[in-house]
Amino acid sequence: MNTDGGLSHKLHGLDHLRAFAIVYVFLYHYGRFFPHPEWTNTLTRFGWSGVDLFFVLSGYLIAAQLFKSMATYKTTSLRSFFISVSSG
Repeated sequence: MNTDGGLSHKLHGLDHLRAFAIVYVFLYHYGRFFPHPEWTNTLTRFGWSGVDLFFVLSGYLIAAQLFKSMATYKTTSLRSFFISVSSG
């Protein structure tokens, strides 16, 4: 819910997938530099795909915000966009 009582259109599952991608990449790199059980090699063999997943999802989320701004205001301001993103 938004503070104005309307429903939020945020897809929380996408944030969870991005978090999974970050952890996956972390485990991939951790396994390369530190002693670890052998079974983790099979789990993290494709850790590089976490990078792809993270960037694809981030691109989708950023584009969705920009397109929403364009649909609402018929224009978009990158300056305003970056200010809103950096402020949380």
